[in-house]
Amino acid sequence: ALETPTRRLLAQYCDCIGISCLDFEGVHLADLETVSRIFNIGIYVYEQNEERVSKLVFRTVKQDNIMYINLFREHFSYIKDLQKYSSSYICSMCKKIFLRHWNFKQHSRSCDSSTRHIYRSGVYHTSDSIFDMLERYDINIPAELRFFEYRICFDIECFMDRATNIPDSEKVTYSFKHELASISVCSNVPDYTEPECFISDGCSKALVKNTLSYMLEFALEVAELQKEKFADFLPLIKALENVNKIQDRFEEYMSQVPVLSFNGSRYDLKIIKEQLVSVLLEMKDEDSETLFVIKRGSSYSCIGTKNFKFWTLHHTLQLEL
Repeated sequence: ALETPTRRLLAQYCDCIGISCLDFEGVHLADLETVSRIFNIGIYVYEQNEERVSKLVFRTVKQDNIMYINLFREHFSYIKDLQKYSSSYICSMCKKIFLRHWNFKQHSRSCDSSTRHIYRSGVYHTSDSIFDMLERYDINIPAELRFFEYRICFDIECFMDRATNIPDSEKVTYSFKHELASISVCSNVPDYTEPECFISDGCSKALVKNTLSYMLEFALEVAELQKEKFADFLPLIKALENVNKIQDRFEEYMSQVPVLSFNGSRYDLKIIKEQLVSVLLEMKDEDSETLFVIKRGSSYSCIGTKNFKFWTLHHTLQLEL
């Protein structure tokens, strides 16, 4: 009695998926959503353990006109009576057990235990930029003025010194030591666009200090150019009376010039970090804040002061690729 309707349904299914009935090899679990759309039915698939506890392994998007199916190994079988089919149902996400199928069905529609995560300190949100903060007080700086157009670039060269002055260990022998030889600097700041090379006279700290003193001239010039750029907005910002330290943050934005190196966090900054930090602390004003540093292991990803912000282009290029 079922052969005729079965053949008709098979022909309908094969016609919809574009195959011949002779090529039909059965229906897999991944094909059930297609079956649901073709025959306009919902499908629930269960599998049982030895204690007749049933677990829902698949359900279609369609949730009405439902057909219930049992999965045993690689074979489907039709479930005619759910009350006789199973003694209980277990939620695959929260592992809660239900004796009635109706209760299990209602629960499975809303259970989200498998994707619930609690972050005690809150989830991550991007910090507001200084321009976002100003917009809250109706100070809208045009997008074309928000680009910081000036930067300083530097590169170091080293020589290999055989006099390492580092005692060898049982497993490690030190043959050479990287010693700072020179620092080259260039920028796109007006009047400072010609490259300059500072060569060591044997004192690495003096070399770093001379280079930073030269860079400071760039930074002070950039600060003045930024004040001219935002001249129309500075009176409005000062009128806020530094609420939420907005004025301090905007002055910091204008005065901090990016100092870029290609692979600085892994080489350049590591070579000069001892002298660099020492000189920056000596140059620091009494009223300015402590150095801002971001480290990744032994690498310096960023060093920030009142006038400089040292970045490495290596990380930026990785994000763009």
